Amino acid sequence: MIRPGVSLLTAALVCLLAWLPLAAQETKTEEAHPLLEMMRAIPDVTESYAGVPWFSYLDHRALEQAREGVPTYERYADLLAARDAEDPAANLWLANTVRMTSGWEGMTRVFQRAQEMPPLVGFDLFDVDRSLVAGEPPSRIVVLQGDFDDDAIIDAFVARDYEVVDANGATLLRSADGGEGFRQDLRNRDPANPFGGDLGRRERIALVEDLLLNSADDALVDAMIASALGEERSVLDRDNFVAAAEAITAGEGLLVQAQFFSPLDVGILPPDVMALMLQPGATLEVTEDMLTPQAVREFEPLPAYNLVVLADRQEGENQVALAAMVYDEEADALAAAEEMTRRLAAFRHPQRDDPDSLMTLYGGAAGEPSVVYSEATDRYVALASIVYPSPSNERVSMLSGEPLAEDSDEPGTYAPAGRLFRDWISAIYQRAFAPLAITE
Repeated sequence: MIRPGVSLLTAALVCLLAWLPLAAQETKTEEAHPLLEMMRAIPDVTESYAGVPWFSYLDHRALEQAREGVPTYERYADLLAARDAEDPAANLWLANTVRMTSGWEGMTRVFQRAQEMPPLVGFDLFDVDRSLVAGEPPSRIVVLQGDFDDDAIIDAFVARDYEVVDANGATLLRSADGGEGFRQDLRNRDPANPFGGDLGRRERIALVEDLLLNSADDALVDAMIASALGEERSVLDRDNFVAAAEAITAGEGLLVQAQFFSPLDVGILPPDVMALMLQPGATLEVTEDMLTPQAVREFEPLPAYNLVVLADRQEGENQVALAAMVYDEEADALAAAEEMTRRLAAFRHPQRDDPDSLMTLYGGAAGEPSVVYSEATDRYVALASIVYPSPSNERVSMLSGEPLAEDSDEPGTYAPAGRLFRDWISAIYQRAFAPLAITE
């Protein structure tokens, strides 16, 4: 049943954020996962929730650790040297980056010129261990975590006419001429600078402990500093986000990447109907004419969720693609975990002619439903996991995908990891990821 309310998407989002219950101010766990530590630097302001997805996270080191044989390079120059020496491990490292569909887009944007980056910003691209982004351009929020040399960063920015400001214990670097981060100067473009260099911007950055904060929006950088220092509200002051983040980071495996979505952005109902569904009030029956053509009408009902996270994990030799949905009631979470697992097992990608489901394409894949209770937030998180084997490190033909003999001269590559997660994200952006349709 649909809860009626306002029909405008913008108004619905405001109402949705107001509806998300607020969490207590104290830290939720004694040893918080890096994801939660980084989320504390995202301020609880409208701009943080403007993008699709809400938040996008990548653990760069987990990406390497998840696949046997993938090296961890200290510097970008080390990768170049290994590639020039025709080291097979360098090719495996490059092939493994195909799994990367989340996190900081700046890494991809400057990758070809990353050797020029350290003199500009004071750190190497490979110094970034994890990245988290939120919002949408031009008010994009970037949170980087790594073992940064603050003095080197300060020296690099000061050499480019930045000034250093003490912001209540954080170090703020801003243009000495007082220019705004939004300001573009295309005559001074430098694509090797990931902080607006492609547009000639002089964006602010801030250093808070092991975090580097950035946005072209000066006011947002100030808000990020305040939330990271605990002086203003962050997204971790909302229970649903805390519960979801804790659920996808629990256990001994590796969280490689994750994307947090509003129900308004992933459902396959039209946006105005999705907006109605998320509002409190009387009920309204869902009729077939409300469903988009991609809707899979044979599914059983799925209770409306507060938010959903799609995550890519590595559990030993297996990959795990999972959907995590947050609920107020245990009964809803139990029903959702079972139903979502069935839906994911049957899901076929809309752009493929193959009649088999995606799960069938990966031999040995299996669905695992479960529910995690967050005592700190009193929320229930329904987990629908698809566990499937990791690809081997056997070289395959770039043309046919078939294994190559060791002495073959044919150009080869390695089968990509994380394909199921990538297919899910691809379907979301086509508004065709049918398993997330709410048909309560």
